[in-house]
Amino acid sequence: MAFAVLLLAVSSCKKENNNKASETEDLTQIQEVSNANFSVEIWGVKSGFETGYNDIYFRVKDKTSGVYLQDASLSWYPEMHMMSMSHSCPNSTIAKMNGKQTLYKAYAIFTMATNATEYWDAKIDITKNGEVSTVIPVLNVVASSTKKVASFTGSDSKKYILAYIEPQKPKAAVNDLVLGLFLKNGMGFDAVQNLNIEVDPRMPSMNNHSSPGNENPVFNPSDNFYHGKLSLTMSGLWKLNLIVKNANNDIIGGKAVTQTEDSNLYLEVEF
Repeated sequence: MAFAVLLLAVSSCKKENNNKASETEDLTQIQEVSNANFSVEIWGVKSGFETGYNDIYFRVKDKTSGVYLQDASLSWYPEMHMMSMSHSCPNSTIAKMNGKQTLYKAYAIFTMATNATEYWDAKIDITKNGEVSTVIPVLNVVASSTKKVASFTGSDSKKYILAYIEPQKPKAAVNDLVLGLFLKNGMGFDAVQNLNIEVDPRMPSMNNHSSPGNENPVFNPSDNFYHGKLSLTMSGLWKLNLIVKNANNDIIGGKAVTQTEDSNLYLEVEF
């Protein structure tokens, strides 16, 4: 009997360990934060957060039972605390991942890096049996090596954020291009779906040449992003010159590339 109990305990331990490994395969745990009731693990594709688009993953463990929650209700509010003000950033809701038992996912587009006096945190609410429990991790955000996010005030006097999302692993080929365009709305941001984005990729180190086979991204309501094609003919740093227009073809932000000037609205990709 004692041997059977021990065997069951070892088997349960192995299942938990295997479950954890399979749930977070190819991810890196960035940090963990706890309160009296729960421990929240925060995971990412990389070892930390950077300015621009970030996929963020969560696991929640009940500290009393030691079990990861499979039916958690999670909500969050990422916020940058500056010297004179605070603001949020474009982000998604936290949702359970398909095919996973304990892993939840969201995205955030961090618009600036953490510094000595200004920092990001995220108020995460965990609802279980009608009771809300909160943790507030501080998130360290470093500056991306390339420009992944651009903020601008349009000719319509509205404030926009334009973000590079895909390809995360660019190659010398025609890549699937995904951009996010957001409009500041009070303390939050709304996805913009009624504007047009023109992309002119150039390689500054190679006489600013462009590439064939590009397709301007078009809004896709399935994920609220803009999808197009990005042709990269060789490795190196590429500058994605951008123009944002309304339905009447009026320029909201950016300008066309000339022999002497790039667009004042751009993002970068390097590989």
